[in-house]
Amino acid sequence: MKPNRIELCILCKKHINQIGISKNQIIFDRASGIAYFMCNDCTRSIIGNILVKIINDKKQILFRKFNEIVREKSGEDFIISSATRSGTSLLCELMNRIENVVCLNEVPEFYHVPSLKHNFSEIRRMLYYGAPIPMNIDSSGKIITDTQDPTAKINSKKINIDDDKPLFIGSKINIPYLYQIDDVLRQGFKVISIIRHPVYAIASWNKHAVINEQYVMPSDFKKWYRYATFDFKHSDKYERQVEVWDSFADIIIRRSSLVISYEVLVAETDRVLRACCKKLGIEYNLSQELPALSNMNTEDRFEGIELDKIREAVKKCSNRAQYFGYGI
Repeated sequence: MKPNRIELCILCKKHINQIGISKNQIIFDRASGIAYFMCNDCTRSIIGNILVKIINDKKQILFRKFNEIVREKSGEDFIISSATRSGTSLLCELMNRIENVVCLNEVPEFYHVPSLKHNFSEIRRMLYYGAPIPMNIDSSGKIITDTQDPTAKINSKKINIDDDKPLFIGSKINIPYLYQIDDVLRQGFKVISIIRHPVYAIASWNKHAVINEQYVMPSDFKKWYRYATFDFKHSDKYERQVEVWDSFADIIIRRSSLVISYEVLVAETDRVLRACCKKLGIEYNLSQELPALSNMNTEDRFEGIELDKIREAVKKCSNRAQYFGYGI
């Protein structure tokens, strides 16, 4: 609920544009949806001091009651995580098209796994108060479907929710969550993962210069050190990248609450989203139409990428591609 502003000091009735106020002198009555103010002079007066004490005491009571209401209406918070370039940003954007579902895409505060519960609670409070929240959006203000979009940036965005229905919040972050998956699960979150054909996932790693997963050779590790201590069995670059992809697949197989296929997502979007909602206990109602999606696993999208060599590496080295039904 977005508060209406009463622009006068509640004691002296002066207009707030003519006087100084501080954040602590704002009183928001959620029941009526009105925000009141007290000017600096009145705050320092005897009556103002008494009133501020009464208001602060009431604020504590209202804050506790509000937290209880939020907990009662809380849906199940969830995580989206998988191998890089698998379609997780697309899934995140699609989840935002479901009523009372808000899914954040690589919001910096959410990288810190020990603070996940706290950060989810803060976002939930902001949404119930009608405040804008940090979202990864493009230059037109739309929620992104690709984090490699050069116009993508974290910005504040107002999200409308239904106060009377459960609110479900998700966070999508890939490798940092996979590598801390046990800590994520211990906090009670369900994890949805998406698997993409390894040939095209790995090809996409090599298409974008900022993707850590393409840097697997000793000469890379001075600058790109994520895989400096990985126990590689092969010396070829693409074969090493396949080993990395298989390591992600192993985590997903063992730990994810639900695994969906990128190829099925783009072909049968409605069915896949219904499956996600069923797993999370979400009532499936769309707030926006679903877009027509195309499968990005096409040769013409990877001009200049050595697809044949990647395909051979997957055929030779992957122990998990066939597990997910990917023939080479």
